[in-house]
Amino acid sequence: EKEHEFPSVEHAQFILGDFPIMLAQSLVNHCWIVGVNKTTMPFYTSDNPVVKVAHKRHPIMSYEGYNSEGIEIALPISQKHILIMYERTYHKNYLELENSFVPMKDVQNVIYYNSLQVYQSYRQIYCHDKRFHLIEKMKRKYGSLKRTPKEIKVNGRDF
Repeated sequence: EKEHEFPSVEHAQFILGDFPIMLAQSLVNHCWIVGVNKTTMPFYTSDNPVVKVAHKRHPIMSYEGYNSEGIEIALPISQKHILIMYERTYHKNYLELENSFVPMKDVQNVIYYNSLQVYQSYRQIYCHDKRFHLIEKMKRKYGSLKRTPKEIKVNGRDF
């Protein structure tokens, strides 16, 4: 029980330990692109602004980690710019765009990233222009935007 006696010490060991270095090493190996929003819809951000999409599917493994094959990581940095990182072995088609600014002219791309902000937020969504039409549309289409708890599986069975 002593390991939980000083949670702040545990937190400090986690933050100051190997994790930040391992995370940085993982991210630096991804293909980095800056998307430039050329539409009239601004990018949203949230209280959980770093969003992830696992493009690789597996019946047991999640592939949602920062270093997972097929992961896409996005972080809006302004209403007109978004940093997107793609795991390079799965997303080979993006390698030619690496380290470049890529114009995003199709509003569907902005809707995609804004939807990720909405679904992966904890409680708050932010928009420079306070234009939350997408959220209202999502609520009309899907009803409540409250998330259900994730299903936990152990060895392929519900836990």
